[in-house]
Amino acid sequence: MPPTSLPDLSHLTAHSGRMALRRMFQSGGAKEHRAFTLQLNDMRLADMALREYSSGRDAVLEFHAERQGMGITSVLRASGHFEGCIWALERFGKHIKVLRGALFAHTDLKQFGAAQY
Repeated sequence: MPPTSLPDLSHLTAHSGRMALRRMFQSGGAKEHRAFTLQLNDMRLADMALREYSSGRDAVLEFHAERQGMGITSVLRASGHFEGCIWALERFGKHIKVLRGALFAHTDLKQFGAAQY
């Protein structure tokens, strides 16, 4: 029986690509370059964490669906993806702290990620 405690987050969408395009074509995002770089990196890291989590979840579900042999390949793959997710979230948190403490960042940007982290 597959685990039920790994929520499906496939309804969440990536934002870093859209954010980069808005910057190129509409001057979107933070006006100050360093602030925008931190903001874009935060989005990229959040997207990476989401992708890694989803891949890890898929590997766990694959392990439970196939049940052929020991399934060690699926377990190792899931472990690597979840490790990547945690690594991305840790870096996300560090970027948020820098952005909130930055003198060059607009006040509204300092609230960026407040609900997520």
